[in-house]
Amino acid sequence: MGPHHQAGMSLVLCLHVASVASTPSHATTPLASTASLRNPQVPGHDGGVPRRALAEPRFRFHHHATSAGGLGRRMLRNFQKNSIIASSNANDRRNRFAVSAGVASTWDLGFFLDGAKKRTTAKEELLSVIKPLDRGDGATEEQQAQVELAARKVERLNPNPRTLDDSILSGKWELIYTTSAQILCSNRPALLKPRKLYQTLDIAALKGKNEQVSYLGIPESVTAEFTPKNKTTVAVQFKQFGIGPFKFKAPEFFKGELRTTYVDEDMRISRGDKDNLFVLLRV
Repeated sequence: MGPHHQAGMSLVLCLHVASVASTPSHATTPLASTASLRNPQVPGHDGGVPRRALAEPRFRFHHHATSAGGLGRRMLRNFQKNSIIASSNANDRRNRFAVSAGVASTWDLGFFLDGAKKRTTAKEELLSVIKPLDRGDGATEEQQAQVELAARKVERLNPNPRTLDDSILSGKWELIYTTSAQILCSNRPALLKPRKLYQTLDIAALKGKNEQVSYLGIPESVTAEFTPKNKTTVAVQFKQFGIGPFKFKAPEFFKGELRTTYVDEDMRISRGDKDNLFVLLRV
């Protein structure tokens, strides 16, 4: 086998063409080696490959052939449950697109659209469960279980697994639900409970600030510094508390962890080291 034929065979194997390498040039098989194309530099080559065989090569794409470096592998894992193995049908649009682009792919734009639709539905279900619960203050165990189930559905659809990305996580967020009685000030009289709760994150500076205003209009705040532990979790060291115009240093033992399990353009779900759940919307 000449060098031109060897190069053609290597290309065919890389594209996962399910064919034998020794198909005669005059055969009418629907699958043709690239070495069989007309090449005047190859002695004795007559270019006798039927037009149909060239126009409609039949490829079979496998899920393990999708990877194009780390990005391909990562995207494949993200869409593992939605992956489709393209059939050998030459009329399949996905196959023809992949052949013309020179790459093998098991997903297309439809997967992105389908994933976005699933996320929207799951987020709407979560918000509908949370809406009557006054941010979780006084929620029953059954209601908390319903929110937990809905939150987990959203978390499974997280489009940003590296949740400490500054571009998506930084900004001001409003807390709309939590299981933390301490954050909700559940033991306070109604007028001293927070009317609004906000959290501002600056991931680039590894700093954050919680703010709340009671029904009496008294502002409270606490600042914190973060230490990344992995791509989703930070250790939190509280630095300064503020009540009205008064500020004082937070004790050294005021610390914890915060793991962000879901984040997109408008919603964030985080979990604390004491298994508390936090659901926030971007302001």
